[in-house]
Amino acid sequence: MLNSNVLLYASGESTTATIYDIQITEVNPEMPFETLVPAGYTPVEYIRFTGEQWLNTDFIMQQSANPKVELVITNKSGSAFGAQSEQKRALLDYESRVYCGSGSNRLSYTMPSNDNKKHTLTAAYISATSNLIISVDGTVVNSGAQAGSFPTNTTYYVGNIKGGSSDINTLSGDVHSFRIYQNDSVVLNLVPAKNSSGVVGMYDTVSNTFLENAGNGTFTAGPDINNIIYIPQGQ
Repeated sequence: MLNSNVLLYASGESTTATIYDIQITEVNPEMPFETLVPAGYTPVEYIRFTGEQWLNTDFIMQQSANPKVELVITNKSGSAFGAQSEQKRALLDYESRVYCGSGSNRLSYTMPSNDNKKHTLTAAYISATSNLIISVDGTVVNSGAQAGSFPTNTTYYVGNIKGGSSDINTLSGDVHSFRIYQNDSVVLNLVPAKNSSGVVGMYDTVSNTFLENAGNGTFTAGPDINNIIYIPQGQ
């Protein structure tokens, strides 16, 4: 808390002033002051996957629309997100590797081993050049021509590739946020949250839909994010 003296002049008076001693709360730059999660939902710092849970986004990518996927994750192993078409095509942080592409035609980057830190992973596809760009924490770590990097005929999952218990790549780790862009516009924005019944999942602020676990078990919620102001989307 900061102490500050403030001079307040009464209306119409210019010769007298009253000094008030007030307290000002310092701002934590890491604490958000607004959220797109509506009333009735509580945003949390992350949701924890333990190798059994995943989310079905019901979202189908348009590769011609320059898709970009951005994921903030503290990962242990497994598929951060993906889709199963003819072959596995996904942005993955799997046993300290990040890769995106189809089969052997993919780009990869070796992460620091077992660092257990939060990272922002990004895969962006430029349709005009068929160029795929992988970034970690805002730094490009690999890029190159990779046609067909994102399948366009099947839904995408968070924490899984094909939405089934037989998928050995089911995620173990914490997901802090997940976004998909097309032509620089956000088309899917998943925020970790709990609903009024305490069910843990992720809220899509674009479709105003709460996604619950489609796998087994339950998600574990991270700490609540408090002292926030709800601002409806578009205001």
